[in-house]
Amino acid sequence: YDIPSDYMLNFSATHPGVSNTVSDYVRPECSTTAPKKKTEKMNLFNSWEEQRTAEMFIDNYSIPAVRTTYVDIAMNFPDDSEDVFHVVLAETILRNKKNLHHYVITGCSERWPEDKVGKAVTRFEAMGCDKSFGGWAPGKAIIETPSWLGRPLGKAAGILAFVVNVHYDNPDEEIGRVSNDGIRIFYTPTLRPDTLSALSVTQVSTNLAMVIPPRKERFFLTRSCTINVTDPDGQPGVFNLASMGYHAHLLGVEMWSEYTPAGGSSMDLG
Repeated sequence: YDIPSDYMLNFSATHPGVSNTVSDYVRPECSTTAPKKKTEKMNLFNSWEEQRTAEMFIDNYSIPAVRTTYVDIAMNFPDDSEDVFHVVLAETILRNKKNLHHYVITGCSERWPEDKVGKAVTRFEAMGCDKSFGGWAPGKAIIETPSWLGRPLGKAAGILAFVVNVHYDNPDEEIGRVSNDGIRIFYTPTLRPDTLSALSVTQVSTNLAMVIPPRKERFFLTRSCTINVTDPDGQPGVFNLASMGYHAHLLGVEMWSEYTPAGGSSMDLG
């Protein structure tokens, strides 16, 4: 994120989604709203890095004629020339905008047989793929990185292949819908100084005890957690927040987060 100007840092916006009128509003000078410092551009190779790209696809999956479908798809990472690579950017190759809802991607330590690649596999077959890699929903990338950070991938990282849990929506219950969507990974064997990992601070999938009150225009669920960061040796480590992602279904319409470093003030993550 950019470092905001003093004006923007202290600016109080109206509550999201609620219109109002401010009678004493004075438009500021543009110079007072410009960031003190612009953040660096994300998802780019550094000039000294070797640049590689890999693409993997779903192989003609026939989407069932039902409202919603979840299926696990097997994919192999095609490059085994090095023990470890760093992912610079991973994105979705979106060919079926009407039906593709989201991906949840986990890594596998063993490669899939060729006859399984791009095909649906069972939950039992996918059990060994338990390394969190990334996720996608419309409007976001699977993995994003700044110039100093890479997501490890390869034999030494324990990821030679993937299971992509795919959610399809078919609200019209159409027959004959087919998915050839995929994943594109930009990566390098030129390893970066730091590595990327991910964590979930709030996850509500199925909770019969959580009820949204009737006839209530707006309702919020708020949670907080404390993160303890350690290095591979179990000693206190350094945590740098690079990106934040959100995902919701049906009644979920907005989310935002705050991050508070130890001994510091809270930062609005949007």
